[in-house]
Amino acid sequence: MIKKLKTLKKLPWSGIFAAMLTIISAGWAADAIKGDVIFGLEDRKIYAAVLVTLLFFFAFLWLYIRRLDFLSVRTLLQEEVAPHKAIIILLSPQHRR
Repeated sequence: MIKKLKTLKKLPWSGIFAAMLTIISAGWAADAIKGDVIFGLEDRKIYAAVLVTLLFFFAFLWLYIRRLDFLSVRTLLQEEVAPHKAIIILLSPQHRR
């Protein structure tokens, strides 16, 4: 149980929130550009469209900044590798006639 809680703490919550906000604001922006009424602002459709499109832009920018949160490998060590013996096996199928 404690292990699960530690895993939840390590999740990139900021990146997940940015992704969800980008998805939701993209739908709102599409509706606004299409001409649908958003948030009950019937008389101010243009303002709503501009506001939602800017929200989408900044959410996408935030997601772009947080893109490294979604990599499975966060750091690669740039240290010198000590030489060692290894067996390399080719995984290609054998040629059949």
